Amino acid sequence: MRGFLLTIFIFVIAIQFGFASNNLISKDTTRSAFRSIEDSMSATDIANKAMQYRDQGKDQQAELYFSKLVYLTDDPMHLLDYAKILKKNGNCKTALFWFKKYAKIKGADQKSIGKFHFNCSSNSLAANKELSKHIKIKNLTEINSADLDFSPAICKNGVLFTSTRQEGKVIKKYDANMGENYTDLYFAQVSKDGVIGEVAKLKGEINGKYHDGVACFNKDASRIYFTRNFYEEGAKNAKLSICTAVKQDGKWINVKEIDLNLKGYSSCHPALSKDGNRMYFSSNRPGGFGGMDLYVATKVGGKWSEPINLGININSEKNEIFPSISSYDILYYASNGRNTMGGLDIFMSQKISDDNERSWMAAYNMGAPFNSTADDFGFVADESGFKGYFNSDRNKETQDDIYSWEFSQIFADIHKAQNNPFTSTIAVVNDMYLYPSKIAIIENKKGILSDKI
Repeated sequence: MRGFLLTIFIFVIAIQFGFASNNLISKDTTRSAFRSIEDSMSATDIANKAMQYRDQGKDQQAELYFSKLVYLTDDPMHLLDYAKILKKNGNCKTALFWFKKYAKIKGADQKSIGKFHFNCSSNSLAANKELSKHIKIKNLTEINSADLDFSPAICKNGVLFTSTRQEGKVIKKYDANMGENYTDLYFAQVSKDGVIGEVAKLKGEINGKYHDGVACFNKDASRIYFTRNFYEEGAKNAKLSICTAVKQDGKWINVKEIDLNLKGYSSCHPALSKDGNRMYFSSNRPGGFGGMDLYVATKVGGKWSEPINLGININSEKNEIFPSISSYDILYYASNGRNTMGGLDIFMSQKISDDNERSWMAAYNMGAPFNSTADDFGFVADESGFKGYFNSDRNKETQDDIYSWEFSQIFADIHKAQNNPFTSTIAVVNDMYLYPSKIAIIENKKGILSDKI
């Protein structure tokens, strides 16, 4: 995804590790231009540049550098990195070639090769044809701009989202380290029949000097929780904190950090439960399983409790980010640390026990058409569970865009009798068409769920 590190990792990894900008390669770079650059670069320089572009989500540029690096290196991990980038860019045939070279050196078995091939070719947008027949995916051109637009959150009369657009500004807020504008929060009006109206930047104190975004409202939209980027005096890296503000006379005021933030670590991407008493968020605080993990805190006596890590069925050794929690208490989030079709995929899970935040079922990849060989994230469902929004950079002509999704009326009507139609639909249809005889289906009081990845 062009925006993997320029969306979440504008807020997380890129800020934490301080990647520097480099304008040697632009979006329209050709291989001839690349060759003229690499002649003056050592193998180490090329490796560093390849990994920098990979980590910044600049996949086309990363592919160019890795395509040279694999002929200059003895490190098998560079072969694997190249295979993954090719896979992400949709070049499955060449990706498999380099993965086999890596597998031969590392002694990987045919099962691993077959799994890589399956994920690259079979798990594509066209793989789940049956489910795709019943879901309408639409790029929301009424909301999206030429810049990064991401992290939709549903409100009673519209959609809250984050964007790097700086429309109408003479002096733009620009992050030189990332090569992008700083992010701000916007709101788009949506009528009852789904017509998108005015898009406006939130007013008041909420959009500050640096990055602000990835937010959610409480039930009546009188309070907002959002991620803010702080640069502490003398600190090498930026800090991410969850902040809150209240609405007064159409403006957001009294911005302050909430009490679940941990000094020296980042907390970001808040998502509220329907009753507003639980907050799910992402953090790199100690005690996790990898990079960014998902946590939950409960509001007790007006304060947030000590956060609980959601456990190994949700978190991985890499990054779990952009959570949302539906009215049915289904957790949706993005991960690049599990079996994915691209860099980031959308996963879902539900608790076995309502009162136990460590009882989440093993994360379930939602498959196509929600996931693709690009990065897909920021999934939200409305009250019905049959429509909502998500983010993707699958359109290579644009940057991160917001998409709407909606089940067909006939399909929705068939499943409305179930307590949790959306979960049941995804699990059952994916089981039938993508993972036959592989994934166990169990039934609990909230519907039919998968209990394995």
